[in-house]
Amino acid sequence: MKVTAFTRSALRRKLSPTQLNRVSSVLYPMLQEAWFAPEAKYADYGISMILGSMNKSRLAVHTYNLLQSVDKNDTERRFIIMEFLTSAVEDEAFSQIYYDYQELEYKIKEAPADTPEAKKQLKAMQDSKALMLKNFDKRFKLLYSKNFAKVEEKKQ
Repeated sequence: MKVTAFTRSALRRKLSPTQLNRVSSVLYPMLQEAWFAPEAKYADYGISMILGSMNKSRLAVHTYNLLQSVDKNDTERRFIIMEFLTSAVEDEAFSQIYYDYQELEYKIKEAPADTPEAKKQLKAMQDSKALMLKNFDKRFKLLYSKNFAKVEEKKQ
């Protein structure tokens, strides 16, 4: 069954606060269990739809906080959580930062570091990666400050 905007909204209206809390108390731990299993797993997209329809801000902040607890070198786990976060937030610029970061991470893994020039290029890519992570955090904080409403980009 595909969860549409209507059914998500209906879900929120049909469940009492107690029922919403029960659903949350089951689904939030499922996210953490998937992501922090010995081998990280993708969480079911339906969980995002349900939790996001109940409280998008809470889902985003919960996911972001879990992301912050992941070791910077655990790239696969970080990718899984970042992808879930970007899909939950549904912001094009935020998603683009993630995809650029992911692509750069793969390039870094493939980059040779056997010559001085290659080492310089690798260092530049690592600096870019650090900047992308800062931009990811900045964008998240901007979206959070706007309660995850659509944020228009300023034309330069």
